[in-house]
Amino acid sequence: ARGSREQVINNYLRAADCLAGLGRKEAMLDVYERAVRFAPDSSVIYSYMGYRLSEFGDSEAAIMACTKAIELDPDNVIAWVNRGWTYQGTGETGKAMDDYDKALEIAPGDIKALMNRANLSMKLNLYRGALDDLEAAFAIDPGSAEIMRLLGMAKYKTGDREGARSELVKAAALGDTEAGEMLEQFYRE
Repeated sequence: ARGSREQVINNYLRAADCLAGLGRKEAMLDVYERAVRFAPDSSVIYSYMGYRLSEFGDSEAAIMACTKAIELDPDNVIAWVNRGWTYQGTGETGKAMDDYDKALEIAPGDIKALMNRANLSMKLNLYRGALDDLEAAFAIDPGSAEIMRLLGMAKYKTGDREGARSELVKAAALGDTEAGEMLEQFYRE
């Protein structure tokens, strides 16, 4: 017995991840092609393929793969987040924000969607929206130094300097070196 359909798909995904980690794009694509032949209706395969293609800088193919995943399963949060991330990387911030919004409509507590939308909001100087997403992410993962650092940045940008310092101190205490560098700047001001 070769295992259940889900086990076989997961084996393909692990093999593709391994090859991607080694920088072997063509071999990775071969594995994804075999996976698609095995399970052409698997939204999961296309969403992971999209993510990996985006990592390799092939944005057009990544968007196509994620779009196919969404067509197969409109509730595939990973596909929405991955396509949003790819759009963000190409500068299509409106499309990226739309995809993050859709992911959060499907799964309001998805931390990756919250973090990606918060990061994009920060880049677009939408600090209040970023702060809201970061506070939601912090409620899910209160031990994340990255979330604390970003909360500190968002609080600083919204005028809450004391709140910013507090978050950055906590992030630095957890080993976030960027938070430590930001604190040094605060104390120089």
